[in-house]
Amino acid sequence: MLPTSILYGEISGTIPEVVRSLRGRIVVVFDKNLDSQSQEVVTLLDQLGVECLNYALPAGEQAKELAELSRLWDFLGEQNVNRNDTLLALGGGTVSDVVGFAAATWMRGIRYINIPTTLLAMVDASIGGKTAINSPFGKNLIGSFHSPQSVLIDTTLLKTLSASEVANGLAEVAKCGFIHDPFILKLLETTPRDFEQLIQRSITVKQHYVMSDPHEEKPGVREILNYGHTLGHAIEKVKLYTMSHGQAIAIGMVFAAQLSHRLGFINEELVMRHVNVLQDIGLGIVIQGVQFDEVLPFMLRDKKNFGGKSRFILLKDLAQAEVVENIEIEILKETFDKVLA
Repeated sequence: MLPTSILYGEISGTIPEVVRSLRGRIVVVFDKNLDSQSQEVVTLLDQLGVECLNYALPAGEQAKELAELSRLWDFLGEQNVNRNDTLLALGGGTVSDVVGFAAATWMRGIRYINIPTTLLAMVDASIGGKTAINSPFGKNLIGSFHSPQSVLIDTTLLKTLSASEVANGLAEVAKCGFIHDPFILKLLETTPRDFEQLIQRSITVKQHYVMSDPHEEKPGVREILNYGHTLGHAIEKVKLYTMSHGQAIAIGMVFAAQLSHRLGFINEELVMRHVNVLQDIGLGIVIQGVQFDEVLPFMLRDKKNFGGKSRFILLKDLAQAEVVENIEIEILKETFDKVLA
């Protein structure tokens, strides 16, 4: 469940390589805040003799509502988009998720290409074949596995990102360091940061787990990538997606580290390394204005859970992540109190 190719370099050089083998039209679906970038992509495709269509999605999590997906489906129908055509996602993780799901469901599956424009999308959403929209009952509950034909990683696009958006992506990078590749943490603790190496090593970590369990059918394999996400996704839902994904996951990772320590798996030093790395990135490690009783239902409804058992990804040691089931509610509450401001 991996893309046919992951190409690194400026899109002016990688797009021609990708479209050479395509037939039909390309539908460029982009974040509405990226209008100028979308026009550059369309111009490049025009120069290559490719017929293009343009479609703008709302910015942020609004794009992952069923109503927005329905509008995109209607556009594809109105334009007679068929299996010879290709969708191209230009934007952050929300665009990748929505376009991937549209591609998975339109005519039972058509090709799509990812051009992630944020660090978070480069290391996470664009890789692994997960596509989804949100449900009133939780984040990413409606979706499908459908891999892009290609992912084009252009690190020059990072120059336009704010410091907070870079920090948002570095949360997922740090996660890869804690669960599998500690050298990533050393890179994060070194300045200036080598973003090309951070991105490539993070993608390698994600590929490792995805290749081992493409459709999340094996308990305790691919779901390791959800370290910090059980509480993180719950916070996002309770906060109505006003908190960035990376910030929520950072708090979720500190919670998971504290829980690992509470259960006797890891020492306080590793907990503090979470705190220090995430704070150095520029992320907060505590939550305000959220109560345990608000997040608990979403944590217990997390899509990793099955058979009536709650499941948390915890660390037994650095780079040794495992699934732990049925932790007592009182222990969860006690640990949650440690990440309250």
